[in-house]
Amino acid sequence: MQFSRRGKETRIPEFGGSRGPEIVAILEEIKQNFLKNLEKIRGTEQDKILDVRPSRWHEDFNAFKIGMKDLDVMYQNIINSAFEAVTTVQQGVELLEAFDYLAKR
Repeated sequence: MQFSRRGKETRIPEFGGSRGPEIVAILEEIKQNFLKNLEKIRGTEQDKILDVRPSRWHEDFNAFKIGMKDLDVMYQNIINSAFEAVTTVQQGVELLEAFDYLAKR
């Protein structure tokens, strides 16, 4: 939910200020990276997750976990950079509300 925003809550909240479009672009990039990582783990073989003999799935899953950690870091960085530009309490509260909406785990 946090990275792909699927389901009933699919919109990205509006981010104001001069950095708003940049924040939205980075969130979209995170979404695309998540979907790419998910496709790698799904693979083309439907039953490869059930076959315990080859180690390929485990390698793919470890790469997926590393990719998720990278996306977490990207998410933390965008939150930190968004709050660096805050100059008023109202702007800070608006950012908190927007990121709270996106905080699904």
